[in-house]
Amino acid sequence: MNKNYEFQSFADEEHSSTTINTEVSSRIMPPVETAALTLLIVDDDEAVHIVTRYAMKEFTFNGSAVQILSAYSAAEAKNVLLANPDVAVVLLDVVMDGRDAGLRLVEYIRNELKNRFVRIILRTGQPGEAPEYEVIHSFDINDYRSKTELNDVRLMTVLTTALRTFVDMMELEKFRQNLEVLVEERTHDLEETNAALQKANELLNTTNAELNDANAFKTQMLSIVAHDLKNPISAVTGFSDIGLIELSSNTTDIALVRHSLESINQTSTSMMKLVMDLLDTAALELATITLTSDTFFLSSLVTGVVDNFGVSAQKKKQTIHLESHDSILIAGDPHRLKQVFENLLSNALKYSPPEANIHVRICKPYLAEIQSSDQMPRVESSPQMLVRVEFQDEGPGVGEEDKAKMFQFFQRLSAVPTNGESSHGVGLALVKKILTMHNGNVRVESRKDEGIPGSTFVVELPVAEYR
Repeated sequence: MNKNYEFQSFADEEHSSTTINTEVSSRIMPPVETAALTLLIVDDDEAVHIVTRYAMKEFTFNGSAVQILSAYSAAEAKNVLLANPDVAVVLLDVVMDGRDAGLRLVEYIRNELKNRFVRIILRTGQPGEAPEYEVIHSFDINDYRSKTELNDVRLMTVLTTALRTFVDMMELEKFRQNLEVLVEERTHDLEETNAALQKANELLNTTNAELNDANAFKTQMLSIVAHDLKNPISAVTGFSDIGLIELSSNTTDIALVRHSLESINQTSTSMMKLVMDLLDTAALELATITLTSDTFFLSSLVTGVVDNFGVSAQKKKQTIHLESHDSILIAGDPHRLKQVFENLLSNALKYSPPEANIHVRICKPYLAEIQSSDQMPRVESSPQMLVRVEFQDEGPGVGEEDKAKMFQFFQRLSAVPTNGESSHGVGLALVKKILTMHNGNVRVESRKDEGIPGSTFVVELPVAEYR
């Protein structure tokens, strides 16, 4: 008896055999598309194979011949099924090399190969060995026939029904797979849409937050303009009225007119500074300020600022002490850095009592790590060298609560000027912004909470060259 399985088309009456070697697969899934349907006969009686082929040699399904594979034991059938996962129908003998060899093969097909598509038709010459109801009830088979009842016509009918069921299941599987692909694609599209919506929502939240900040900023600006310009404008009006009255009288008091004009000049200067600070504040918030780049001696810039405040210091009988190094070059915008030093020196004078000593120091440069800003790249010649500029006053000092907010816009601190000078909550925030744009920094050192008066504002700037 031939113990190799055979592959044959019903259109060809000659036998041919092929040996298949495959690896065991944990899952067999017949492809959705099949070129030709395949029938596997599993029986240990070669005569059954010959008779079945002969009876079916004229058989076609959907206009095509059906291919046949033969196996003479359960073990050979396993190899055939592994090599040909697209088998459509198995005609399976129950009793072969064991009383239940066919039933064990059914379990292998369904449970190990996970093949739920192939149609399994049991046929046996010994029905008593495998009662029909028990077999149908206990095993996943699709038909149960005795060999004696499967004449030519009956065999054609059973196979046609089984093949049609297989094709229908394949179409359903194809539909299911296509549906899975569509669902996966739709899910992917929905995930992308959801991600885009989430990103848009985040952008909207960010924009709303920026608009709220801008609105609050505008409100603060208007509040300062309304509050801090109202009194100076009223003063200018009053002093101008006094001057006009005196000039129109027969006995003009020249001293009073001079005092009125000086007061108008001082008040208008103060208002102009406030307006310029507010304009700079708005420009910084809108990121419309562009720094100029120049290289200059730091001592010259600081000395010029100290000289400009000489008159203001004399009015309060204060003394400004300057300690400087003449060999430090800075790369940056001299106009904006002058604005920084003017703000800090003005505050030192403003919050110190009369006859106080104000110390301005340009310290010796030192090495430290710095970060570059977008507008002022790190200086390549000495990227880690910084210079420290100190403004030390004899005012009341700065407590920890004020330290946390003093470099923010529109913050009113607990300290008040000692001679009625104005304070708008803008200057220190401008200082911080400008220094950040120069890769610099500013901080305050004060021990007010320990009962020690006075503050030292420390500016740190990158050094372009130190001679």
